[in-house]
Amino acid sequence: ELTLNLNDGPEGLVFIPAADSPTGVEMLLAATPLAARMSVYVVHKGVVRPDDGSCATTATCGYIPTADGGTGELLYTFEDISAMGLATGTVCGATTYKLTHAGSITVGGWDEDAAEHIAYDATTQRVFVASAEAASVSVVSIADPTAPTIVDTLDISTALATAACGNFDAESVQSVAIAASTSYSNAIIAAASPNVDETADGYLAFYDASTLAFLGCA
Repeated sequence: ELTLNLNDGPEGLVFIPAADSPTGVEMLLAATPLAARMSVYVVHKGVVRPDDGSCATTATCGYIPTADGGTGELLYTFEDISAMGLATGTVCGATTYKLTHAGSITVGGWDEDAAEHIAYDATTQRVFVASAEAASVSVVSIADPTAPTIVDTLDISTALATAACGNFDAESVQSVAIAASTSYSNAIIAAASPNVDETADGYLAFYDASTLAFLGCA
């Protein structure tokens, strides 16, 4: 069922500059919690679309693969995306920009808030997708943006439920971010978790963005 469900409104958006993109083309990542989906879009120059881009039927839909009953005409390969012109110029000027769907991945169940907020690490070409209900972060590779792949999961709940972190009882992961430090060689992922006890303080869990090793909490 989830294969054909439309995305709901995105709750998290991340823009990837061409210099940080796996294909050298600007991209936009979107996290849609109801559909539990992380989607990758290519940003490039285009014309104004006369409609909202939705499909009247599955059989005439270019966004659905032929294997699922669509035409597949609007699905792109890694090579197609790499050959697209860069979205250079002044974004607020007269130039029209277009989002072309490159690929998507479902990281949880329907209506489980499994894809709320996202962070991107250019070095590893991975997206960190926060799950509200599971108190975890899915690690998704977009080395091939047409086929995003889950490569690991950060179990925030287990990492924080240690003596070093005060045996914290994580209720969810409400935010995830990536940062660099002059005193640490790799980028650092920070995941924010509220306590099951709503009157208690929350915690931050820190991970190495490259090795995915748990670094500590605060």
